[in-house]
Amino acid sequence: MPRDTSRPKSQWSVPEERLGGIEIAQDRDESFGGAHCLSVDEAERIVENLTEFDLQDVGNKQWLEQHGQIEKLNQQAHASARDKSDEFVLEAFLTFDKLGTLIYDLILIETWRERVYPLLVEHLVGGGENEATRSRAMRAYFVLYHEATVVNLLECLCYHAHAVGAVKDASLDLTDYCARRLAALHSRAKAFRELNPARNPDEKPADFADKLKNRTAREELEEQALQIEFTVSVSCVALVRMVCEHVGELTVAAVSRIVDKHDFLLSVIPLIEHPPWTRARQDGTKRVWQKLENGEWTDVPHDRLLDVTKLEAQAWFALYWLSMHQEIRKRYGFDAYRKQTLLRARRFVNDVLLDQIPVLADLQRFMDELAIVSAPEPTAVNDRMGLMQQVAAFQESICRKADYDALAKRQIDEIWSSVSMKDDDLTKLVDIYAGDHLLEEEASSKPLDLDALQKELQKENVDSNNLDEQGLARLSRDVVGVSIEDARGASPHKPAIKASKRGEAKVVKAADGNSLRREKWVLERPKPVDVDDSLAVVVEFGDGTAERIVGKQLNLPSLLVPPPPKKQWRQVGAVAEGLTAQLLCVRDEVAGAEKATYFVEAAFVSTPVSVVGDFRAPPPDSSQIGIL
Repeated sequence: MPRDTSRPKSQWSVPEERLGGIEIAQDRDESFGGAHCLSVDEAERIVENLTEFDLQDVGNKQWLEQHGQIEKLNQQAHASARDKSDEFVLEAFLTFDKLGTLIYDLILIETWRERVYPLLVEHLVGGGENEATRSRAMRAYFVLYHEATVVNLLECLCYHAHAVGAVKDASLDLTDYCARRLAALHSRAKAFRELNPARNPDEKPADFADKLKNRTAREELEEQALQIEFTVSVSCVALVRMVCEHVGELTVAAVSRIVDKHDFLLSVIPLIEHPPWTRARQDGTKRVWQKLENGEWTDVPHDRLLDVTKLEAQAWFALYWLSMHQEIRKRYGFDAYRKQTLLRARRFVNDVLLDQIPVLADLQRFMDELAIVSAPEPTAVNDRMGLMQQVAAFQESICRKADYDALAKRQIDEIWSSVSMKDDDLTKLVDIYAGDHLLEEEASSKPLDLDALQKELQKENVDSNNLDEQGLARLSRDVVGVSIEDARGASPHKPAIKASKRGEAKVVKAADGNSLRREKWVLERPKPVDVDDSLAVVVEFGDGTAERIVGKQLNLPSLLVPPPPKKQWRQVGAVAEGLTAQLLCVRDEVAGAEKATYFVEAAFVSTPVSVVGDFRAPPPDSSQIGIL
C-alpha cells in the first residue's frame, strides 16, 4: 500500500514488433516548437498527489499510474526548458515540497532493480517464448525505465540553484546515488561500450536486422536493463555537475559527502581519461571511432575526435566546479595523491579544448599553480581525523529489515502472475510514450487494441495500378536510416546530417481511405538552410538498399515583416511513388536579422501500408506544407 507522507501539501521507445503501429485519423505531431503536455493546473494536481510507495508496491497498478504521471511531468519540464517558457513543473515541486518525494522514488526503484529484480528474472522471462512472457517483459521494461525517467526529470529541475537548495536533507540520498552511478561507469564501462554493437561489415543489413528482431525475451530484457543503467549513469554525470555548481545550496552533511566520503573529484578524473561514451571498433582493416551523442553511437572522423560532445562537456564542467567552487576549496585538502590524480587531467587541457570551453582556462591556471606546490602525504593529513556522518534516511528506511526473497515471492503472486498485454495500465503507458496524449481527446481516449494494430500493419490491400514496381517493393521494407544533404551532394561546407528515429511508427489514414506508415526522424543537429536551398533525403532500408529523393527549392518566406510562421513544412518525393519525406523547417529567431533564416530539425518519412484509389500522403499540417 502507498505510504502516508508527512510532507506538507504545497524521454525509451517500445520495440515496434511488440506493440505494432497506432491507427489515428490525423497525425498532429507537436513535439517541436513548444508543445505542452500538461496545463499548469494538471501539473500542480499531479505533483500534489505524488506518493511514497513501499518496496513491495513497485510494479503494481497504482505504482505504474504514478510512473505515467511522472513521465508526463518529465516531458513537460523539458518542453518548458527548451522553449524558455514558464517552468511551472519546477514551481509545483517547490510549492508542494515534493522534490524529496522524487528522490525517495529514485532510491526506491534503484533498490528494487538491484535487490528484487534479479530474483524475479527467471519467473519473468524464463518460461519460453509466448505472449505471457512478452507481456511480463514489457511490464518489467516500464518498471526499469522509471529510474531513467526520474533521473532525467531531476537533471532538468536541478539546473536551478533554488531547486538544489529545496532538496534539503534528501541531498544525502541524492549524492550517495550519484556516487554509485559514477562507480558503475567505471566498473561496467566495458559492458556499456558493447551495447548496440555495430553491424559487421561482412554481414548483410537484412541478416543483422533479423538477428536483432529474433532475440529472445530474456536477451532483449537483459540488453534493455543494461541500456537503461548506462543511460541513467551517463545522466548522473550532468546531475553531478549541477549539484557541484550549486553546492553552496546543500547542507553541510551533503557537502561532506561530496568532498570527503565519495570524493567526487577523484571519480570524475577517470571519466575524462577513459570516457565510457567513446569506443573504437574494427571495420575490416580500418579502426572507426564512435561517440555517444543523443543516446546513439555515432561514427566520428579522426579529424573531429577533439570536438567536445555534450557528455564530455558535462564531465569537464563537473571537474571545473569541483576544483574551483569556493565552498569546496574551503573544505578540500589536496594531499599528494589528490594532487597527482587531478594533474593527470592537465594533459587534456589544450588550445582546442579551451576554444570550445573557454571557462576551463581558470582550471588550467589552477592546475599549473598546484603543480609547483608541495602537498603532504595522505597519511599525514588523515591520521588524526575523526569523521561522523549523517545516515541517508531514504535508503535506510527502504532497506531496513527488508526480506527480499519473501518480497519477490509476494510480487510474483500479486503482480507478475496475471500480467497481460491488454492491461489498462500498460496501454496507458504506451499512449504516453508514443505521444498520443498530444493528439485530439477523442483519438487518445480510444482503447488500444494491440492485436488489431498488429493486423493493421500486416495488411497489404494494394492496388497495383497506383504504384510502380519500385513502390510496391517498398511496402515490405523497413526504414533503418535517414540523412539529409544538399541536393548537389554533401560537401565539407554543407555536410550530410544523419537522423535518429524517435517514437513509434504510426499508421496514418487519409480521408480517401489510403494508409501510410509514418516515422519521425530527428536530425543529430539542426541543419541550417537558405530560403532557396534544395535538399535531398537519403533513406536506407533494412534489405541493404538506399534511395535518394531530391526536391526543388524550399521557397521559404524570407521577409520578417510580417513575421512568417515559426514552423514551415516542405515535402520531398511523392507517396504515390512509394516514398516521401516531409521536412520540418524552423525559423531561427536572431535579433537584428535582416531576413529570415531556417534550420531543418526533423523529417517525417512515409511509406505506404495499403493503397485504395488515388494515393496521396496527408500532410502533418495542411495549412503550412509546401509540395516540392
